[in-house]
Amino acid sequence: MQTFLPYPDFARSAAVLDPARLGKQRVETLQILRALELFDYGWSNHPAVGMWRGHTPALVSYGLACVGEWTREGRADATGPLIAEFAPQVVGRGQSELASAGLMPPWLGDERLHLSHRSALLRKDPDFYRAVFDTTATPDDLPYHWPESPAPRPVLLDDTDLWVIRATSAEQHDEFHRRRIVGVGTESGIDVDAAAGDVDGLRELLRERARGRRPGKDLRVLFPVVAGSR
Repeated sequence: MQTFLPYPDFARSAAVLDPARLGKQRVETLQILRALELFDYGWSNHPAVGMWRGHTPALVSYGLACVGEWTREGRADATGPLIAEFAPQVVGRGQSELASAGLMPPWLGDERLHLSHRSALLRKDPDFYRAVFDTTATPDDLPYHWPESPAPRPVLLDDTDLWVIRATSAEQHDEFHRRRIVGVGTESGIDVDAAAGDVDGLRELLRERARGRRPGKDLRVLFPVVAGSR
């Protein structure tokens, strides 16, 4: 599992990948997004997941750059919408704009990482990548450089990250106000008060209230709302 970044620029990186690897990048980006954001998906300890932790919008931007390059010559794609739904606010926004908003990981631009990726690509497919990279400056035997992504500073984007939750009646509104709670529906599978739940507590509630249902995106959405309402 890897997100190949021979260069700091996502579009440039996608443009130099061989077609087979470019196609795989769409799928692997989606796998890493699910590992980052979906409870119990697996792979959470993989270094390719760890390097993107806390930077989901940036990973979505990378994935969409790969999709854009993949479809540029008319290839079919079904992954773009699946990738975009993890951070829909980045769709249509350039990498430089996202960087200005503080959404890029701190390791982007670290030449140790980018050189190690060029080295790996040259090693995996020398016939293809000899014509792409300067082989006099790119050894083919470097190990991957795996960065750790520190916790990001909270960033509030204009017109994003805003929850609007409406009570369905005046009585419900008064009860919400009295108890200082918010109501978010039952799409997650939890239909009881979840205000005190942490990650493990929400999983347990899901097991109790919706037997057999696996944690999904709705539960992922519920947790930050619950945590932010305390």
